[in-house]
Amino acid sequence: MIFSRCNCTKSDGTRYRDLPAANPRDDQIAAACPDLVRARAAGKPHDGSRWGFALSLGTDPISGKRLQERRSTFDTKRAAQQAEAKVRAAHSEGRHTQITALRFGDWLAQWHEGRVQRGDIKATTAGMYGRYVDELRSTSLAKMKMTEIRRAHVQRLVDDLTLTRGAVTVRRIGAVVQGAFTAAEHQELIMSNPGRGLRFPTSQKRDLTAWTVEQTREFFAAVEGTRLAPLWKFALTTGMRRGELLGLRRSNVDLDRGVARVRETRVSTRSGSLQQASPKTENGRRHVELGAAHIAILREQFAMQDHEREIAGALWQGEDDLHVFTYADGRPFRPEYVSRRWEVVTHDLDLPRISLHGTRHTHATQMLQAGTRPDVAAARLGHDLRTFYSNYAHVIDGEQRDAANATADRLFSSV
Repeated sequence: MIFSRCNCTKSDGTRYRDLPAANPRDDQIAAACPDLVRARAAGKPHDGSRWGFALSLGTDPISGKRLQERRSTFDTKRAAQQAEAKVRAAHSEGRHTQITALRFGDWLAQWHEGRVQRGDIKATTAGMYGRYVDELRSTSLAKMKMTEIRRAHVQRLVDDLTLTRGAVTVRRIGAVVQGAFTAAEHQELIMSNPGRGLRFPTSQKRDLTAWTVEQTREFFAAVEGTRLAPLWKFALTTGMRRGELLGLRRSNVDLDRGVARVRETRVSTRSGSLQQASPKTENGRRHVELGAAHIAILREQFAMQDHEREIAGALWQGEDDLHVFTYADGRPFRPEYVSRRWEVVTHDLDLPRISLHGTRHTHATQMLQAGTRPDVAAARLGHDLRTFYSNYAHVIDGEQRDAANATADRLFSSV
């Protein structure tokens, strides 16, 4: 429907009703501005009048409410008619969708919950993203209607986050926002994606700390005889992730061949429950070669578990397919317990501070320094080779320089 209206108000301060452009009824004429009615009858414009249109677009796919596109900012009747025709054509071609009730915060929660239920993301990733979703739902952007959000609004959110958060965290939160908008665009809930083309802060690559071989031996001596010592030793000499070590079962270990098969990980979900999940990436599903020292540690570990099972009797809580690293009652260690104990143990030692995940960096660095080929080291850690080169380029370059100098010394020493 094409209509005209003006900025005139009644004596009580309310605005007059719109006046349809064609064949208005008596009640519509009575509710409209008298000056506008007289100007229309005389075929003259009324000062301050604007033309607009109201177009029914069916129902909201989310709320079920009736949708209507309504605009009243046009100077002429022809301009309003042309705008209405464009919206009508776009809607008929499936290019125009309006959601009157859905706000970004509600869509964000709905989108994230759907991904979790479908298993699109791992449990640990779901927990991290869930915290970001909760944070985003408290922002002003979350209160805006989906159809009102423009790129400038999203960029302002990113800029505000940059003031208080690190570059990596900002990029992760930005990825959540962009993912939600991309999904909304795919489902035709919005006509354009305001998450495209955002500017994010650049992050400076940190120099990761790694223990030397001597420092690693010092740590082994300090924790010898403790419950977690076997796990610490495996973390520092296999490069396996925390979740991979805690998800490792005795059936995944072949002592005769000296191989540990990484097939599942053990992680804590956002709710605090434990979950067995597949490795983070396809490269994560791998065989980790074990040396004689590893085999000796595992034989001693298995013998201890068998003895504890016999003593515990009915109190034994271990599964039939027992995990390698467990409490005394057979239950596998909780991930957060292992991380807390690592922080406590390393805090009291006169060693460079590294996180539990930093044991992977220590193992990778020591392998490269010992002359291991980068592709072999990357496969052992379950890394993509390109990512491995990016993370350890400084170590690889240093080893190549040493190799070049050693080769040159041998060649030119007799000249």
